[in-house]
Amino acid sequence: MNSSDQINRQSIIPTFDSVGVLRKLIDTHKWAHIKLFHGSSSFSKYPFHADLEKLLREAKVESYTVKPSDLNVETISKIVRQAKTKHWDAVVAIGGGSVIDMAKIISFLVRRDVSIEAYLKCSARNVDIPKQTILGASVGRSNDKASGAFRSKRFAVENVSKSTLSVSSEEIIWPFIAIPTTFGTGSESTQFATFYRNQQKQSMDHPSLMPSIAILDSHWTTHLKGITFSSVLMDAFVQAIESYWSANATDESLYFATQAILAFAFFFENEDCLNPSIQQRMALLLGSNASGRAIQLTKTTACHALSYPMTAHFGVPHGIAVFLTMPGLFHFILKANDPKKLRSNIDSDQFSQRVSALKTLLGFKTPEDAQTYFVNLANKLKINRSLRSYGIDEKHLSLFVQDAFAVSSRMGNYPYQLEQEDVYKILKDAL
Repeated sequence: MNSSDQINRQSIIPTFDSVGVLRKLIDTHKWAHIKLFHGSSSFSKYPFHADLEKLLREAKVESYTVKPSDLNVETISKIVRQAKTKHWDAVVAIGGGSVIDMAKIISFLVRRDVSIEAYLKCSARNVDIPKQTILGASVGRSNDKASGAFRSKRFAVENVSKSTLSVSSEEIIWPFIAIPTTFGTGSESTQFATFYRNQQKQSMDHPSLMPSIAILDSHWTTHLKGITFSSVLMDAFVQAIESYWSANATDESLYFATQAILAFAFFFENEDCLNPSIQQRMALLLGSNASGRAIQLTKTTACHALSYPMTAHFGVPHGIAVFLTMPGLFHFILKANDPKKLRSNIDSDQFSQRVSALKTLLGFKTPEDAQTYFVNLANKLKINRSLRSYGIDEKHLSLFVQDAFAVSSRMGNYPYQLEQEDVYKILKDAL
């Protein structure tokens, strides 16, 4: 199953009552054994936390509080071993990227009855891990006598709430529900997960990592304020733009990226962008989800490649880091006039039309308009645009360039073939 197929299999449920949707799912499918992964801060700040706690007690949910430091091989292995003595009907993840990634990884490994070490060995050999699960040899076949977790039968979600949901009637195997508490990356709708091995970042990329259902409830995002709000919003916004101009763009990815860009651009027309209403937060949450679905198909590009050393070495919040080079990289595309520098898989005429459409989506015509747009946006979101304001000086730029090109896949997704001196100039202009 490819990424596009998996995206189309997932059910997206926008609601202002995620507790009610969860209760409906639990009651409809008679889940008696539920594993919940959640964060600490955002989980406790949910406006209807009392209602949620009541549901969790009634459903006898087994909870695990995920800390960012838990995303390592040792902790993952421990949870997987413990899971083999349990019987889960469903897995629920409520949190940001770390929480959802942990639930993705645990669900994936438990379903296939493999260890994280076995996955790493298969990944190193570029071999998919076996599809057998602890439910039996056949995927999709329930076996209540199985010795491990996940004894749930196949289930359908089309009856959850006809008035608020638009979901496929296709039955979904392995009930795994993700409820994001941030905007960010749209992790609830991607097949990626990140963990650490010997303090080195590792990535998992597999269709089976994607949750069955994503419940989008903007009440979960009310804890996001100030620079934290600006950072996660910029992460999702930049992702959408990167997906739109990506060398890997398809009709489907452009559809999702367009949805995301329109949602964000419409919101940015407000004079006050730091105090959104609950309805505006829902629009941003839907935009973030669309951004994640777009990037699922195309992957990120140069903005993300350049952001990693900023965050790793200078502590720049990730969403701010990806935004800092967006104006320069966008300006490069708008000023580029040599079709020979486009990636070989890009038709120059079609790409020119795509850039024109992107400018229309964002509401500007010239490179100068673009610069003004990003300056005004940074001012509205109270973002310092200068690299120097984060302690970054010209002496650090060569390291950034080297690190960015080491992430060759991300740089290779940028539509133009950038030379190191091009990137150095973009960074220098951002000082």
